[in-house]
Amino acid sequence: MERLWHWFTKALLQDLAGVGSVVICPWHKYIVALESGHSYYYDLQRQLKDKGARQRVHDVKVSHDRSLL
Repeated sequence: MERLWHWFTKALLQDLAGVGSVVICPWHKYIVALESGHSYYYDLQRQLKDKGARQRVHDVKVSHDRSLL
């Protein structure tokens, strides 16, 4: 995933300790785990909090440089 839905903004891909691979919206700072679809945020004490599953996830297979759902 390279692009997001707002004006083709580039997504930020990171590994987050205790969560795994996440995508972060650079505009809104939304954090979404790629494997579970859980959404996360940092509270006022900078503690990572889980909002639960907010996004659907799908298994993806890559074959001959093509992504298949």
